[in-house]
Amino acid sequence: RDGIARLALSSATTVAIVVRPDPVGAARLVQDFSDISSAIVQAKIVIILNRMPRSKAGHVVKEFHEVCNRLAITYSMIAVPEDSCVGQMVRTASTMREVSNGSRAFRALSNVADELGGFQNDDSVANVGPLVKLFRIRGRHANAAAGGNG
Repeated sequence: RDGIARLALSSATTVAIVVRPDPVGAARLVQDFSDISSAIVQAKIVIILNRMPRSKAGHVVKEFHEVCNRLAITYSMIAVPEDSCVGQMVRTASTMREVSNGSRAFRALSNVADELGGFQNDDSVANVGPLVKLFRIRGRHANAAAGGNG
């Protein structure tokens, strides 16, 4: 399993590292990055701080920048804030766009998608394009908005 992960990392063009925005997340970032850094050859690294509390955002982001600089990582960082719309989305089986496309989390996740936007799936065995198209059928679940893509 470790060998397959290292092979995937060595071939990756972008590596997204999702961490908790707290001391435990910082410690795990240091440990995990130390374990995998030799496998990341040429990938762009995106650090994603997940469920960032609004009250501590500035301080936490600064601390994580310091951690990444100590690790000598060339990276970009995106903080995804805690947002009540995520819970509502899960409870109603809706998409984030249907619940609140203006939410802080929605905007941050849009930034994550933009950072990772260069992804191209060249593996015909794992080609999920037709499946994605299938799920774009209007009204696929009970809570789909009448004008939405469900």
